[in-house]
Amino acid sequence: MSMTEALKAEIRKHKNRAFRRAFIKRMQTNGVFESDWVEITSDVKKFGKISQSVDTDQYARIAFKSNTVVLNNAEGRFTDENDNRSLWFGYASQQRTLVKIEAGLETPTRGSDGIWRRGEAPGAFWDLSLWDSTDLYDQRSVVFTGIISGDVMLSSQYEVPITVMPLLEVFRTFPASQLNGFTSSGITASQFCEILRDQTDGAGSYVFRPFFNNTTASWNIQTTTSVYADFNTSTSKFLLNENCWDVLQKLAEAEDFIAYISGDGFFYFKDRVSNTTTAAFEFYGLGVPNREFGHTIKKISSFGRKYSKYYSRVSVQFKEDNTTTSYHIEESTLTVSGTNLPWIYGHKTLEITNFLIATSTVAETIAERVFDNVSALKREIEFTTPFIPGLNVLDLVKLNYDPAKALPESLWDLNNWGDTGSASETGALIWDASRGDSFYLNSEEMNLIGIEMDLDKLENKFTARET
Repeated sequence: MSMTEALKAEIRKHKNRAFRRAFIKRMQTNGVFESDWVEITSDVKKFGKISQSVDTDQYARIAFKSNTVVLNNAEGRFTDENDNRSLWFGYASQQRTLVKIEAGLETPTRGSDGIWRRGEAPGAFWDLSLWDSTDLYDQRSVVFTGIISGDVMLSSQYEVPITVMPLLEVFRTFPASQLNGFTSSGITASQFCEILRDQTDGAGSYVFRPFFNNTTASWNIQTTTSVYADFNTSTSKFLLNENCWDVLQKLAEAEDFIAYISGDGFFYFKDRVSNTTTAAFEFYGLGVPNREFGHTIKKISSFGRKYSKYYSRVSVQFKEDNTTTSYHIEESTLTVSGTNLPWIYGHKTLEITNFLIATSTVAETIAERVFDNVSALKREIEFTTPFIPGLNVLDLVKLNYDPAKALPESLWDLNNWGDTGSASETGALIWDASRGDSFYLNSEEMNLIGIEMDLDKLENKFTARET
């Protein structure tokens, strides 16, 4: 999902209308998912909150949190598969059912015939880049894809809360030691991703691919070249007692890559190039009107320096031997001074241990990148807006906010009346500057590190960090 001009136009309106839809895809008794999505929107009482966040220390891990969807069960449609009233009657189980949630803003437009028609932003249009694949549509309106996992309990309120886990759960619940496809000489990180993509049960049925639109087009794997010699058998010490997702995260860290699954259900293993180099969106709040983006900041919950995320030392251990050559360390110089950050904030160490890191050069690259991020004391902000789809974590945004001004007794600044030291010419009448502002944001550039989309209240809560 991305920000479009049509979507921006709806966001800046004083009043707009949102759409929300929910779908399921059930597993048949032969273990294969049904081919079409089944819409259950009319049964949804609460859509829940869609949350995604990034590891701010390393920016190496993007994760969606679980979501709880509350369903109306007055007719017994969401009881288990043994009840003939259930939507799952005749199917395998409620567990691991695919769930898809779409959301966005309606865009009414009037055609040349004078008739108003209701469009959607983001829209659901045929994806030109995927014409060579069957039944693949642009996923721009999909905000969350996951699977039902956990207890499904009934109550006297005739409603059923179901826990929907993000798609990474299918990797988290599969032991890495159960994979096949390793070679005696080892494999690269991208080849490990391809093993996941092409993994079968031994009888030709794919293990993970059905959760990703049952096509290789949903797997975006950037090629890597470093060979991990220890990944030569499923009994490797790096695979035993590990699940597939944890191994993926370690490989991503070792390659200085990022592994994640987007809200629309696409797998990514890629380098850490920023999503945007120019602002994907600009937020405006109190005291700063704007016609292009509108007034979107409803409340700022917190703003300030994050002392808890400051480290003056980063240690990367990439060898098991506890010797000086097993580590690469980046650190600030400590001196007793009122301007020396390690002295005034404490000489804190961020420790990273990853024995998949192949060389000291790679360890140095990782340490330097992490150090550049955590050794600077950066500000963070949490703020609430109306419902704004189309943004992703790590997007660059700009913030503008000017709290109510406390005016002085006089509108004129008497100190500058005829003051020869003034920037204005002698005798100029100068308006007094604002007073009483707790903080002031003027096109402050920040990266989004957390997005919570409340689909019931139709509002967003963003967390952003200074670039």
